[in-house]
Amino acid sequence: MAEYVAGIDLGTTSVKVVVFDKNGRVMAQNEVKVETIFGSDGSAEQNPEQVRMAAEKALNDAVQSVDGPVIAAGFSNAMHAILCIDEEGNALSNAWIWSDRRAHAEADDLLKGEGLRLFQKSGTPIHPMSPFIKLLWMKGHQYKPYLNAAKYISLKEYILWHWFGTDMVDFATACATGLMNIEEKTWDGELLQIAGIQEDQLFDIVSPDTVLGHVSKQVSKKTGIPETISFVVGAADGQLATLGSGAVEQGEMTISAGTSAAVRQWTEGFQTQESHSAFCYLFDRQYSIVGGASNNGGVVIEWLKKTLNAPEDFQAFLEKGFTAAPGSNGLLFLPFINGERAPLWDAQAKGEFAGLSITHQQQDLIRAVLEGVTLNLYHITAELGKSVPPAHTIYVNGGLARSDQWLQLVADIFGKKVIVTETHHTAAWGAAWTAMVGLGMQHHYQEIKSTLTFREPVLPDMEQHRFYQEVYSRYKERVALRMR
Repeated sequence: MAEYVAGIDLGTTSVKVVVFDKNGRVMAQNEVKVETIFGSDGSAEQNPEQVRMAAEKALNDAVQSVDGPVIAAGFSNAMHAILCIDEEGNALSNAWIWSDRRAHAEADDLLKGEGLRLFQKSGTPIHPMSPFIKLLWMKGHQYKPYLNAAKYISLKEYILWHWFGTDMVDFATACATGLMNIEEKTWDGELLQIAGIQEDQLFDIVSPDTVLGHVSKQVSKKTGIPETISFVVGAADGQLATLGSGAVEQGEMTISAGTSAAVRQWTEGFQTQESHSAFCYLFDRQYSIVGGASNNGGVVIEWLKKTLNAPEDFQAFLEKGFTAAPGSNGLLFLPFINGERAPLWDAQAKGEFAGLSITHQQQDLIRAVLEGVTLNLYHITAELGKSVPPAHTIYVNGGLARSDQWLQLVADIFGKKVIVTETHHTAAWGAAWTAMVGLGMQHHYQEIKSTLTFREPVLPDMEQHRFYQEVYSRYKERVALRMR
């Protein structure tokens, strides 16, 4: 009988569980949506119990969909969530997720003082997304759950506590709190003191291949999770999507383009920047990813589609945009409608159409938005080049990667070869592969590349690349004016 492995992907909009054979072929998948509660004060929260129950349902339904046992599973999780719990692991607050913007004043104040020095210690930019900065808000506002908390943890840690009774956090998730010393690979005493918390209020930092074991009979009876699955801690989604894309060699870069977007490079050791324009998050003691995440990916295109009341489906809407001429007939778009992380790290940033005239048509607006989102990713990459060697190949994943025309746009703007894996479940496959490494079923992370199949590479039109270099110059000038 065949045996399978699973990746549990704790995303922002849903919990997804994908079951693979040992060579990465998708055998089953199940997805359960998760609600985010937005507030007028910039809050963005999720109920940890809803996320836990979504993970249990998604896992059980996926496992029951295959004809053999699932013997191993690893976790992937979105970064930067934080919630307060009591001694028994009960939630005292909702989880504040990455898009929560309440702490923008705390971030601004810190950057006026010691912020850049503290960034050098942690590798996590000083920004409201960071749990470190969220804790500063909680401390300053005497937030009751913060004052009464026994521990401060992420959503994945909450699930692991309830399934296994363990107090572990992987390197990647710990690093993304902004409370970890990236060089010493421990919680940093100065950062904890500033946040007003103690080291024993955080979970113990462990390697992503740490074996959790099986759920107990009691937990299995309560949740339905089979006792036969061996679980491994896993890592954060950025590291695992990079791993699952196969971009694990020098000169390879990933672009993830879903609701949000990110540029990442896998590297040995760690690299932080004096310019505060990119992050550096550990994967384990040897490897890390450097890069930048943008708030403004596919969500910007969805916003435009809704604003224009366009009747087409999403793909047809994209295709309409590509009927406009490259450069959108002189129209530029700054895509910062959700504030921005990389490369600006300004939660108060605003979007803008520049050069709009009566001659512009709907397709010009659509193409300008597509170009703006992609030029922003190029801008992040330019900043990233200050700390790591330039990439020669780009691996692309996420919802926008389903558009061949957008992939060509990426190739043309970057002037690089673009590769797309046949599966878009890269974070889940990275999590499943990490589980196999932890359980001794695989020996090295880099061996994942042999399991992947890729679509035909998309090659850049270098004449278009030279044209877009001129567009990018105008784009950067506009960004600089907007940020003054």
